[in-house]
Amino acid sequence: MHRIEESSEPYCVVIGGINIDIQGFCNAAHIEKDSNPGVITRSLGGVGRNIAENLVRLGVRTELITVLGNSPAWEALISRIEHLGIGVSHSPRLADVPLPMYLCILERDGGLVSAVADMRAIERLQIEHLENQDSLLRKAACIIIDGNLPKACIEWIAQQYHAANSQNKKTIPAALSSTERENVFVSRDFADPAGKDQNGDRGFQNANVQSQIAVSQHPILIADPVSSSKAAKFRDCFGLFDIAKPNLAEASTIANFGQTATPSQIIAALKAKSILPNELYLSLGEKGMLVIEDDSIHEISLPASNLRPPAANRSGAGDAACAALAWISIRSMFSERLKNGQFSNLRPSAKAKFALSAALLASASKRPVNPKLDPRMLCEKTKFWYPELSDLVEYMMQNGGII
Repeated sequence: MHRIEESSEPYCVVIGGINIDIQGFCNAAHIEKDSNPGVITRSLGGVGRNIAENLVRLGVRTELITVLGNSPAWEALISRIEHLGIGVSHSPRLADVPLPMYLCILERDGGLVSAVADMRAIERLQIEHLENQDSLLRKAACIIIDGNLPKACIEWIAQQYHAANSQNKKTIPAALSSTERENVFVSRDFADPAGKDQNGDRGFQNANVQSQIAVSQHPILIADPVSSSKAAKFRDCFGLFDIAKPNLAEASTIANFGQTATPSQIIAALKAKSILPNELYLSLGEKGMLVIEDDSIHEISLPASNLRPPAANRSGAGDAACAALAWISIRSMFSERLKNGQFSNLRPSAKAKFALSAALLASASKRPVNPKLDPRMLCEKTKFWYPELSDLVEYMMQNGGII
């Protein structure tokens, strides 16, 4: 089988869970502790797998590292995953691994009522499995991990592949304290307000703003905590990530707050603990997303409800948003190879709009991943829902940014 790292084309590695989704869609408003008429479907799922499929549909070569079994049922599941173009040849195969399952009940508008996730398979992932894939991981354009991984694996990946460990990061001395290192990292993505793009919010940072960190070849490291119960695994390494996409409950758990904490309190706590990622995207569900930009919090709203497609299944929206953040970040990182590097200074607020557009497209499909998703669809829908990004999207489409 072809090994993905043999190609010079940028690729992404997703490390996370797979499962079979069993989803019950209620025909009417859900009635608790009662039998609800509806439709039951089965499909491929899992946060890591969903992110990987979204990336493949966006044109990114993607390898999924997970834990696989060796039963006939596992062989059928693996075959279906590979048929989608997702590589799994670097995943360990272990004996007696239970088939992962996700059982959920959804409201008629696609909102989640409740779910049970049997993720015992991915819990058997060991650091030695990842050590065996060091070459694959180190050469990746992007590494995405989900919160289903064991805590030890999450922390090992963060320590091994974060920017401060990159030999190419000459401007970050290894002797810096965690607080000093965070201050250097955060400054990379904050434009000087006095030098802000005079053309308004078109998605670009001012070209004259000099980054304090040189461009490196370290993988873009992205975290998706998955749930508030699993988010605690990130408490000791959250600040090592380039990008993180938790919701408020997950971020509150990582900051060691109660569920009543405000976004400002959460972000202040993450800063105080020196665990604020380079780019933090706080999912607000129907209210959109919060991002930190120019050293302040910006709320990016969803487009008006009359412009959105009807929601059919919101269970994969967050996975699509995470994949879109990875996709646009990879495009930004490699833009100098594509043209003159203009869109290498892409603002987090612009990235958030691509992520929200991807989430809306995912929600419009009954499946966890929209089978119609492709780069052109995402670009055109983003331009429609966020017309202030029209110039950026046109630039991307004309200069190879959607390849």
